Amino acid sequence: MNKSLQAWNQFWFASRDLRSLALMRILLGGTLFLLYLSRQEVVMLFFTDQGILPSRLALEVIPEFYRPLFSWGFWPDNWNPIIHGLYLLGLLCFTLGFGVRMTFFLTWVLHISFIQRNYGVAFGADLIGGLFLLYLSLTHCAVKYSFNQLIGLRHSASVRDDVVSNSFYRVIQIQLCVIYAYTGFEKLKGNTWWDGTALWSVFANPQMVIWDMTWMSHFPLVIVFITFTTVLFEIYFPVLIWFEKTKRAFLYFGMVFHFGIGLLMSLFSFAFVMLAPYFLFLNSAELDRIESWFHRFQRITKVR
Repeated sequence: MNKSLQAWNQFWFASRDLRSLALMRILLGGTLFLLYLSRQEVVMLFFTDQGILPSRLALEVIPEFYRPLFSWGFWPDNWNPIIHGLYLLGLLCFTLGFGVRMTFFLTWVLHISFIQRNYGVAFGADLIGGLFLLYLSLTHCAVKYSFNQLIGLRHSASVRDDVVSNSFYRVIQIQLCVIYAYTGFEKLKGNTWWDGTALWSVFANPQMVIWDMTWMSHFPLVIVFITFTTVLFEIYFPVLIWFEKTKRAFLYFGMVFHFGIGLLMSLFSFAFVMLAPYFLFLNSAELDRIESWFHRFQRITKVR
């Protein structure tokens, strides 16, 4: 019993390397910042009564199971450009690691408010990014590689054993596993995923891919292989990612998988949002290697 309790406490509350949270913060925050920066010029079109969706219908387009009782976006329509600008400022501060948990949490509140105002323009990067943004806002993700560290606002030694940060570190990992498991088992409901032709409907649809992929029809076994590999990756990721012998293979495959989605369907925002939690599966030695690559790049750029 004692060993089980110790293992439980070790899993949830053991000290974590804060560099992984910082790297996730930078990738996630930067991705969301660029995504919503591209929407700044269409704020009036997306989020006001003069645009494509009247405010009285905003909550009606959200699936009933997820529909809130009231909208978090309580401000009038003519404030939307200003509020959206404040949201962008919050995302920028989050990415740079300038602020505290409360400011990051308020940024998440604005994120959810804009999703509720027009759920129809939201996609995977918005929804999943919102989950990870919430979890990171409850951690000490701005201790490393941040403006906070630069000005000496926080010291890693004093927050390394923060119970909330350590537990939400695990929550993010588990959330990623749940996402993969859910999408993988949902695919098993479709006949085309069983006969290996599911991805052909993507490759052959010019509305879904930005490249002409019809040449893939000459390689049907490749399509079948990629289809089955996708399902197996999503279903087995939640289990095999926890074993050192299989973890690296799944992380590498996941990178290729999401970069492929980004290249084929121009969904780089979604790809980077999904890849951001991968840093949390790296050990200290692997994080040291990433840090050494960064220092090496700094030296090269200084020489040039």
